[in-house]
Amino acid sequence: VIARDDIVRAAARLRPGAAITQATLQTHEDFHWYGHHRTRVLPVWRLEFDDAARSWLYIDPASGQVAGSNDRNARLCRWLFNAAHSLDLPWLIQYRPAWDLVVWFLSVIGVVASASGVVIGWRRL
Repeated sequence: VIARDDIVRAAARLRPGAAITQATLQTHEDFHWYGHHRTRVLPVWRLEFDDAARSWLYIDPASGQVAGSNDRNARLCRWLFNAAHSLDLPWLIQYRPAWDLVVWFLSVIGVVASASGVVIGWRRL
């Protein structure tokens, strides 16, 4: 395992002109580092930079390799697209039957709303 100071020193060179504002050893998944459709390295160092994009780098402490990255736009997209369209909220993903129930429930609501729209439209013809 590579020491925190060595990782921070090396990672600082990946974003020239930006300082690392926070270095957190993440031992569990969170809203931005989760493995819904892919495996995620854990533990992982999350390094937050003060650049214009507010970049985050995820560094594998075992190898020192960059395991992932995101910025303010990617985090916003995560909430606007993934969370809203895929329902990949960590508490739903961890309890897969709950995710299935929520998807089924929302699908039934969608079918009922669509069918009622068709019935109303048919009657107005």
